[in-house]
Amino acid sequence: MIFLKKLILLPIQLLFSNDYLKERGIRTVEDERIDIVHSYLKGKTLDIGCGTHNYLIKKYKNGFGIDITFYRNNDLCASVENLCFKDEKFETVAIIGTLDYFDNKEKALREINRVLKKEGQLIVTTLNPMIAKIRYTLAIWKKYGMPNRPGFWKKELLTLLDNFNFKLHLHKSFILGLNNIYIFVKK
Repeated sequence: MIFLKKLILLPIQLLFSNDYLKERGIRTVEDERIDIVHSYLKGKTLDIGCGTHNYLIKKYKNGFGIDITFYRNNDLCASVENLCFKDEKFETVAIIGTLDYFDNKEKALREINRVLKKEGQLIVTTLNPMIAKIRYTLAIWKKYGMPNRPGFWKKELLTLLDNFNFKLHLHKSFILGLNNIYIFVKK
């Protein structure tokens, strides 16, 4: 029964904005992502691209939520390409569905590597490119627009992060296999 309910809700979750769904009491894809990422957090955490409500850090209560757009619930309005934190400040860095939007992924990953402690973890959630393209094309809401590069295949994400000294520790699919969580450890 739960599987059937999730299957029925999924198109609605993908097509409508989080605010629209929350107003109607419908659980969002963002809620699902926050819950799964929250279950893996360790120590002081940096959530990059925390969004309007900074949900992950508000729930976890140990870290900072940053976004390039100023929202009143952000801890900091900043670019991931130029972080104002000391070296090796965080045990965990989370990128929840926002890696697609980074203008300069290489510069951003260098900064993430700098602020993450040795053997710290980088948590990334992303759709695969096929699902991402469908989702962004069909979505009724266009708040953020189409990302620079929607979604990542596992192999290309592993290659990208290996270039910045990250080793895959865990990969799981969730939301009926359409979303992915990757946990990398800084070598």
